[in-house]
Amino acid sequence: MMAKDEIRNIYTFENPEVSTPENLFYEHTASSVSIDMMEKSMANKENLKRMADRQNIINRGSHRKFEIIEKTDEGQVTIRQETDDYSTAITFFFQSTKKLPQPAKKILRYVMTQITEQAFSEKKLYKSYVEFSLNELIKTGIYTNIESARTGFKSGAKALINIAIEGEMKRGKGTREEKYTWSYGHLFRKSSIKNNMCRIDLETDNDWNFIIPNYQISPKYLYSLSNKTFDLAEALFYYARINCRIIADTGFFTMSMRLLQQRLALPDESPNPSRDIKKPIIDSVKEINEKENSAGTNNLYIEIDADNNLSVSEWIDKGKIKISFFNDYLEQYKRYSTSKSLKIEQTVAMTETNKLDI
Repeated sequence: MMAKDEIRNIYTFENPEVSTPENLFYEHTASSVSIDMMEKSMANKENLKRMADRQNIINRGSHRKFEIIEKTDEGQVTIRQETDDYSTAITFFFQSTKKLPQPAKKILRYVMTQITEQAFSEKKLYKSYVEFSLNELIKTGIYTNIESARTGFKSGAKALINIAIEGEMKRGKGTREEKYTWSYGHLFRKSSIKNNMCRIDLETDNDWNFIIPNYQISPKYLYSLSNKTFDLAEALFYYARINCRIIADTGFFTMSMRLLQQRLALPDESPNPSRDIKKPIIDSVKEINEKENSAGTNNLYIEIDADNNLSVSEWIDKGKIKISFFNDYLEQYKRYSTSKSLKIEQTVAMTETNKLDI
């Protein structure tokens, strides 16, 4: 493994051929256990029991409880997650048992970011809709042309609108306790496209603090990533937000391979495990590193810390990735680390990130 100083030297070089964009990341995109659960369920829609089994393996030895109840005939999935200081229960009502289209996950993240930028602030929803152009979806890298953007948005938005949820989230104890609820209902009421402008009408009768209690950063190249790499990046920046104090102190944090296996919905067994289980993780790590390098931002570098001589199952069981942050990202996590809201939030996912074998 390379020393942190060696990595830093690689990722602080000056490259005159690369221009650094003014805005390197979305600074205030939504972050919550509710969104995390939704994304995990969308990725693992075809085998939710496996997702739950893996979660409980990840949580083994901790005070963290995870339960999933699936009613296949009704398209209903209830997920309960609990720690000593945090509990969330959310039920998804999928109108179809089929796997959701892949673009729905990117559209979900993009719409959530637009909500925080256009409609939600100071813990209040002050606008009933968000809108953006098809050209913006092309510019982000989700789609390549107007027609694919139009078709993809319609498909992704329809899938999201068909999902209804209900749930309750509590965090903290005593005078510190916060409680948010979402009565049965949809996140989004309807979608439309007019004159190449997309519009999503939001549910206004529920508490959006259940969906958006916190914020995280996301790189501007997020939506141009391939599907598996997008899933890895979503997990990476979600857990980085939670572990920002450790990042502020050390410059890095780790994530276990088992967590990545779950988030990327990789199989347990395969006739070719190197290709179907190991390679997607390696390729996703490589893609993010290359994006950082080509963008000229040099804000993070991911190392794979695993013995290649191990079998694939042992590689998954014992391996992890180390994510080192520099420059703008590191400064942002240092700012996050001083936030009072983290006093309650910090224990949410520590066990999932392998308790940081530093």
